[in-house]
Amino acid sequence: MSAQVTQTISGRIFTFLEHGLVLTVIGIVGGLAGIFVDGRWFLVLCAPISLALHRSRALDGSDRRAKLITHSVVFVVSMLLLLALGIEINKSREHIPTAYEIAAAVTSLGSGPAPVLQDDLAYGATFVGIANMPERQHVKTWNEKPWDESNYSDVRLTIGNTHDFPLENLDLEISVSEGDKEQLIAGIDQLSAVSGVEFRRPSVPQTPPVRLRGRDGNTYNLPIDSMLDKTHFPSPSYKMFCPRLLAKDGLRLIIAAAFTGRIKRPPERLRISGSYETAPSEGSKRVQVDKIVQVAK
Repeated sequence: MSAQVTQTISGRIFTFLEHGLVLTVIGIVGGLAGIFVDGRWFLVLCAPISLALHRSRALDGSDRRAKLITHSVVFVVSMLLLLALGIEINKSREHIPTAYEIAAAVTSLGSGPAPVLQDDLAYGATFVGIANMPERQHVKTWNEKPWDESNYSDVRLTIGNTHDFPLENLDLEISVSEGDKEQLIAGIDQLSAVSGVEFRRPSVPQTPPVRLRGRDGNTYNLPIDSMLDKTHFPSPSYKMFCPRLLAKDGLRLIIAAAFTGRIKRPPERLRISGSYETAPSEGSKRVQVDKIVQVAK
């Protein structure tokens, strides 16, 4: 008697689950969960699909074995299709941070400097051997005289921002590589139109004053630092500062490389060192730069 009651209760539950309104609610809830929460929630829809097949009575008249095989095939196929759909939706879904990720990010605030990223600026250097190019006359050389074609080689340097966001506070030192010991930089200027770009010679190392004895017998100190700081001369390197470089924009520089030895040839490579920052929208992360750029001839 109890077995008959149990069967009746099971049948009633099964009939309730097969009701069209119940199947609609399960389908809507499972679909919304799969779209907005996690694509794997689509697997919930396998159950209403199987129940809908049974409710349609499409298999009436078939034997028990055929019904079992058909239901199994429909369930497996629908599960695979819904799983593939959920995976594709998860791939295209923008990442929403979890509570644990948000807590970790808040905890890390103020714990130290911004992480250092890898430099991925685009660099290029080319020697221009054509004489008397007009843009050379705008380069301020170490002795403030016009470009000397017999003593300077023309090297063009490009520094490009490959990102889709601007970069800020580019503080770079441009120098002749150590392999070109007979090369110095006599002057540098910008050919592009990026605003706020500044060039300066590196600071002169501190030098102790020279002690001289005058004819009056007294000792005098001659400050060498102030004299050298006011003197312009070719330098192995120049400092460049750019406050902001827009996305996909670039700097085009002209460098007067001065010959200091008997062999007059352009430098083989330049060295770019220093740092820059990503945009505030990208976290203002500091990026270190140390790049050897070959000069194409």
